[in-house]
Amino acid sequence: DCEIETCTQCSGKLITREQRQKSISRKVDLLRGERERHKTAKARYAQYMARVKQGKPGQGNAGGTDYQSWDFWEPDTDSDEEPVLPNTPEFKAMERDILERNLKRERDLRDANQLKTDGNLLFKKGDYKGALSAYTRALEFRKDLKPVYANRALIYLKLKQYSKAIKDSTTVLDIWEFLEDKRPPNSELVIKALVRRGQGYRAKKMFQEAVNDLQRAVDMKPSVSYNQKLLKECQRDLRDQEMAEAALQEVQPANTN
Repeated sequence: DCEIETCTQCSGKLITREQRQKSISRKVDLLRGERERHKTAKARYAQYMARVKQGKPGQGNAGGTDYQSWDFWEPDTDSDEEPVLPNTPEFKAMERDILERNLKRERDLRDANQLKTDGNLLFKKGDYKGALSAYTRALEFRKDLKPVYANRALIYLKLKQYSKAIKDSTTVLDIWEFLEDKRPPNSELVIKALVRRGQGYRAKKMFQEAVNDLQRAVDMKPSVSYNQKLLKECQRDLRDQEMAEAALQEVQPANTN
C-alpha cells in the first residue's frame, strides 16, 4: 500500500483537518492582533497630535516626535475593515505581508542593537562624534528605541548641542507616555531622560523648566544623590535669575524718568 503524504494541490505536507483548523485560527488571530495594534497606535497618535496643537507635546514643549515614521505607525496599511476570510487569495496576501514586515522588524532591530552597542563602545573611548553617528544610524533602522534616544541625548550634552539633547530626551518621554501608557511607572530610562533634558534646559538658562524636570526625577527616585544635587543647583540658579530680573525691573523705571 502507498500512503500519500503530499498535497496534490499545493505540494505541501498533508495535515489533518484539526491541524488545518488550528493553523487557520492562528492566522486569523495574527491578522486581528495586527489590526488592533494599528488601532491602538492610531488612537495614541491622535491623542499626541491633539496635545501638539495645544502646544504641549508629551512632557514638554521642546519639539516632538513624528510618529508617522515609526515602525508601528503605518497608516498606509491600516484598515477599519474586518480581516478577510481565511483560505482566500486576499487572506494569503495579507498574511504574507504581515510576516514579511515582522521579519523586517526583526532584522532592523538586530541591526539597530548592533549599532547601539557600537555607539556605546565609542562613547566609552571618548569618541563622541563616532558614537553620535552610530546612534543616529541605529535610529534609521528602528525609530522607537528609547535607550538610543537617551544615549544620543547624552552625546548632544557632551557636544554642547543642548536643543538637540532636549529634543531626544523629550522623545523618550513621549514614547513612554503616549505609546507605553507610562509603563513602567518609575522607569530608570525615563528618569535619565528627565535629568538630561533638565541639564539641557539649564545650559540654555531655562531654569524653571530644568527645575520641573529634575524635581520629577527626584520624586520618582529620591535615593539618587546626584539628581538631588542638580536640583538644588538649578533651584539656586532660578532664584538668582528671578532676583536679577526683579532688580532689572526696578532699575528700568528709574532710567525712564
